[in-house]
Amino acid sequence: MGECWGKGIMTEAASRILEFAFNELGLNRINSEATIENNGSNKVIQKLGFTFEGLRRQAMRNVATKKTHDANYYGLLKEDLA
Repeated sequence: MGECWGKGIMTEAASRILEFAFNELGLNRINSEATIENNGSNKVIQKLGFTFEGLRRQAMRNVATKKTHDANYYGLLKEDLA
């Protein structure tokens, strides 16, 4: 699985999903969040053009470890892609 990391695959796939969501489903806004420790997810979200909107404290709970994590919160408007 690690051999796929860093090749832009997730960014490309998510970009297509965003295009579909805005153009076909007519959405105006999409939210995204990632734990502050998850550098890979935060980078992908930022590459896609999402705007950092804040930190949500203890916003996510890991089911396996049962630990809570702070999360970065992002938003993307359709007009941001134009």
